Amino acid sequence: MKQIGPYRIEGLLGSGGMGQVYRAHDEALDRPVAIKLLGDALSLEDWERYRREARLTASVRHPHVVGVHGAGRTPVGQPYLVLDLVEGGSLHDRIRAQGKLPPRQAAQLARDLADALHAAHAQGVLHRDVKPHNVLLDAKGRALLADFGLARSEDLNSLTVSGEVVGTPAYMAPEQALARHAQVGPQTDVYGVGATLYAMLCGEPPHSGSTTAEVLQAVARGAPPRIGERAPGLDPALEALCMRCLAREPAHRFPSAGALRDALDDYLFGPRSGESRVSMLAAPRRAGAWGPLALGVLLGAAGVWLPARFDAEPPALEGELRDRHWRAVDRSKRGDHEGARDDLDQLLVDRPDLAQLWFERAGERLELKDPEGALFDLERAASFTVGDPWSVRYLRALVHYTRDEWAAAIADFDEALALRPSYYAQALVQRGLTKEKLGDGDGALADYARALEQDPRHTSARLRRAIVYFERGDFAASRTELEAALAVDPEHPPSRQLRARIRLKQGDAEGSLADNEAVLRAALKGEVEALLGRGEALLQLRRWAEAEPACELAVLVDPEGVDGYLLRGVARQSLGELAQNAGRVEEAVAYYRRSIADKLEYRERGGLKDAESRALFDDQLRMLEERIRQLGGR
Repeated sequence: MKQIGPYRIEGLLGSGGMGQVYRAHDEALDRPVAIKLLGDALSLEDWERYRREARLTASVRHPHVVGVHGAGRTPVGQPYLVLDLVEGGSLHDRIRAQGKLPPRQAAQLARDLADALHAAHAQGVLHRDVKPHNVLLDAKGRALLADFGLARSEDLNSLTVSGEVVGTPAYMAPEQALARHAQVGPQTDVYGVGATLYAMLCGEPPHSGSTTAEVLQAVARGAPPRIGERAPGLDPALEALCMRCLAREPAHRFPSAGALRDALDDYLFGPRSGESRVSMLAAPRRAGAWGPLALGVLLGAAGVWLPARFDAEPPALEGELRDRHWRAVDRSKRGDHEGARDDLDQLLVDRPDLAQLWFERAGERLELKDPEGALFDLERAASFTVGDPWSVRYLRALVHYTRDEWAAAIADFDEALALRPSYYAQALVQRGLTKEKLGDGDGALADYARALEQDPRHTSARLRRAIVYFERGDFAASRTELEAALAVDPEHPPSRQLRARIRLKQGDAEGSLADNEAVLRAALKGEVEALLGRGEALLQLRRWAEAEPACELAVLVDPEGVDGYLLRGVARQSLGELAQNAGRVEEAVAYYRRSIADKLEYRERGGLKDAESRALFDDQLRMLEERIRQLGGR
């Protein structure tokens, strides 16, 4: 085919599921164009879809939408569209050849797509298949949205079959993957822009799988892997923006393509009014401003951050989000700061408007020695509280603290204390910690004492006083403060850990062991099933020497459970048999006796549910006792 009407065909540009695209020359107007030609086999449904694409695309006039100049049929009846000729190839080809795009370039391209979709939505047109394959790049690298083949007018539902999945799986929104057509709307296209931005930043789509079904299942489950895992070092602001687009529920995404465009404009060029999120808090970061952060349970900020983050009123969350927040609270208090941060990451995808969530994640990032991330989160928290002088000063003080700017931090804490008496105790504790950094131990002790006058149950104030005394070598005074803290919270891990160190220095190894085991139990409280599973797997692998300590740890963490005793008993019996076969009689007898003790513990704790099981179990115990007698034991 060399000619279609007035258009001279010059060569094939590409092909896809709906047809081929050719480079052509419009002889009537002397200009280059693209001709999109449908395949030979044309069903009524395909024809209706093709006509709809022509009509809808032509209705959207925008510099970042591929323009439609005409439509018609060839002499043999094949329909075609006459389109702008775009020379730069597709965004998909660019990502495939180049991999990850520079973040600002990716943000600019996403911004242009959002602007194009804003115009389309204003005409009542949804695209429904936004992906890199449908984004063309012109000679200057600008993005143009193409292929409205899945587009529909927002008031035209009759052409969508109930239960049909429409779109490209790797870039689909969850409502498309689940065929929930009533939920498909402008925020579906917002998801598509987010998925395309994700691919530009990471070099791969948000979801993947070996089959279409696997991809659809991944999309339906919700959030993709964090961008930071695939593109380390990315500006958290751009990551948060992208992940908001990819929220599972449409209501939690940007409310419109226009809102997404504005957010990308703010990222690229700064807010259009008011101060930037950095200048609102403090002076611009100077080179080399980050000093070492003394973090950790005993000498760091743990005793300060936890009450500030999680003793406040819980944020306005419901259902699954509320449960996830409580899980973050629990993980943080158990010292699992990475798990708490991951939970807060997901919460912020759904609710980026809640200042407290940003504040809480800042604390987790400080615990994980990520001051840059903590600073960003503090700045984001403050951006939601511009009208609250106390919040701005309080968060600004924490930013100064994060930058090792101790004097400036104290000045802001002073102002915050004057403005919000109800937060007096907590601000005093944080100011006291800052004074510690300046070497003012007496000033810190005074602040902690005043905090305890306001709130006698403030365990962090007690712990910090104990740390100051400990560093001075006054173990008796430190122990007194720790006992007071543990009277309020008997399982407080930082206080128990410091008391364990003091007990060891005072020659009380038994007491130190008990405290350290309590800390270990608290840290592994939620991991009992994994510990038991590991022990059982080692038993099946006949790795007896490894299985015994694995089961020992399960018993230590959950001494009230039953399964750990049984598994440890099995491991010890097997170790006894190995020792007996090797001629190590005393070792074998010792293992058999410990195995009997474990199995008796299992029986007495109710591990046996029926008479037959108890009878078999008693036979095994008698067998072990007989072995001990045969080996000369008593």
